[in-house]
Amino acid sequence: MQLYSNATMKTSRVIITLVLMLAGGFVQADTPNFSVSAPQQVAVGQQFRMVFNVDAEAEGFVAPTFSEFNVLSGPNQSSSSNIQITNGQVSRSVTYSFTFILVATKEGTFTIPEARIRAGGKQLSTQPFSIKVLASASGSSTSPGQQQQQQQQQSAGFNEKDVFLRVSASEQNPYQGEEIIVTYKLYTRLPIASYNIDQSPAHPGFWSEELLKDRSQLVQYTESVNGEEYTVAEIRKVSLFPQRAGSLRIEPMKMDVVARVLAQQQRRRTGDPFFDNFFNDSFFSAGYQNVNRTLTSNAINIEVKPLPVNSKPAGFSGAVGDFSFQATVDRTELSANEGVNLNMVIKGKGNIRLVDKLEPGFPASFETFDPKITTDVQANASGVSGTRIIEQLAIPRSSGDFTIRPVSFVFFNPSRGQYFTHTSPEFNLKVKRGEGSDQSLAFDPTDQQAIQHVGSDIRYIRQLPFKLVPVGNYFWGSQFFWLLLVLPLIFFILFVILLRQNIRRNSDLSKVRNRKATRVARKRLKKAHEYLKARMTDKFYNELSQAIWGYLSDKFNIPLSELSLETVRQRLEKQQLNDQIISEFTATLNNCEFARFAPGQKEDAMERLYHEALERITLSEKELK
Repeated sequence: MQLYSNATMKTSRVIITLVLMLAGGFVQADTPNFSVSAPQQVAVGQQFRMVFNVDAEAEGFVAPTFSEFNVLSGPNQSSSSNIQITNGQVSRSVTYSFTFILVATKEGTFTIPEARIRAGGKQLSTQPFSIKVLASASGSSTSPGQQQQQQQQQSAGFNEKDVFLRVSASEQNPYQGEEIIVTYKLYTRLPIASYNIDQSPAHPGFWSEELLKDRSQLVQYTESVNGEEYTVAEIRKVSLFPQRAGSLRIEPMKMDVVARVLAQQQRRRTGDPFFDNFFNDSFFSAGYQNVNRTLTSNAINIEVKPLPVNSKPAGFSGAVGDFSFQATVDRTELSANEGVNLNMVIKGKGNIRLVDKLEPGFPASFETFDPKITTDVQANASGVSGTRIIEQLAIPRSSGDFTIRPVSFVFFNPSRGQYFTHTSPEFNLKVKRGEGSDQSLAFDPTDQQAIQHVGSDIRYIRQLPFKLVPVGNYFWGSQFFWLLLVLPLIFFILFVILLRQNIRRNSDLSKVRNRKATRVARKRLKKAHEYLKARMTDKFYNELSQAIWGYLSDKFNIPLSELSLETVRQRLEKQQLNDQIISEFTATLNNCEFARFAPGQKEDAMERLYHEALERITLSEKELK
């Protein structure tokens, strides 16, 4: 019975209080007050709070600019209510707070401009606030009140130990051309709402290959750092192949993250247990808020070792990794003027995109064509691997038994620190006579069936009518007779002269390549233009790159193993080309290589790079003439 009476009394008090609230109404301040509070003196690197308070319903808060401070978080909005009952009259006051967590970056006295807000139908503004920033004092003591304030500041934002970005490399002392895997990891102890890579790092001196194609599915796991447990997400992973020896630098990456942190609200007590419990309930308490932060990773210095010179084989063309090699022919018996394909397959892990074409040993009577190169590269979390197929077409122009000499593929294995050579077997071909055209192209003295004896045959007696000529008019001794007698000798002499000139011209392979450079380049540019129309990006960039580099190699007699921007510039300057043409040519090479291997939208630059390449080759031809 007593419990029932107490419950009834408490219920009556609640009902009476609510009735008085509804009947008495709410009394609010007529003139809202808008103020700012912050410490007037801080040290460099110290975090502090700046709070803007308005004691009325408000909207349209406009924060000031903090040009001399770093903003860790804010504005973090909170509100508090205070209800008082006096003589049956209920009064209620509301305070809205806008909190910023700031960090002082340099010494001096700085003024933070006014903030603006609309409350009570009026536009309000704060007074400018001056803060003096002192030099940071190491080892200074911190009072309990300051420690509590710093804890409140960290709870409203987050510091560099909560979320940070770190980059690591699988190898910091690789060989030139050796693959190193660089991983960018995000460490966090807070929930991450979103992230955005603000600045992708540059990799000067490296050829790069992206390993994470789908960034929507990040690899996540936990890792302990200095005794703290972190959730780790691999944001970016890339394979880098150093293109020169010496010191190279992997630049930092910048990214913006939005973390969800616990917001703190001020709570005011009314003195009444009922109202304190009601307004301090979790429904009115602080929740989570999004805080933006820009993170910067560390940089990595890479010391690249040069490849061994003393043990370098003669056929080495720059392949670095672990590869296998196989060569086959599609037939061993064929007829003259029929084609035979020599297929060379290179498989393995390493800089397979940079493997150059090989030099098969075909007989001199075989006509060869530019090889067809097909590259299939797989890039995954473990690195870059794939297959490169080189198809070489050759056509024998005479019959007989021929041998294709062995093909050698040389590569450097960085894990073992030495060169390896894979050699194919010899291929013996049996070439039969072609139909009708074989003997007109080449004479085979072993083919005795080609000799025909027509002088021993009995000719048919010629019958009337005869073609009569006047008496004394003989062809023997006439001018036409002597002309026909001399002309073969003249033609033979001219033929011998032209033949020797042609042999002399073709004996100098560099000059032959020089003469054919423009024609071969235009042929490849035409093929690249077909890929451009079909929007086949990878094939377009591959064909365009081969057109430009092949033209430079043939035109200026630069071996493929020595091709580089520096070598090209030296040869162009040696030819006394215009400086502007040299600069434009090297710029086009840079743009082409960047567009070919850089991540992002590659189709946008295809049309421009095609016209640049065509224009540079045309201008260089005109200048050389």
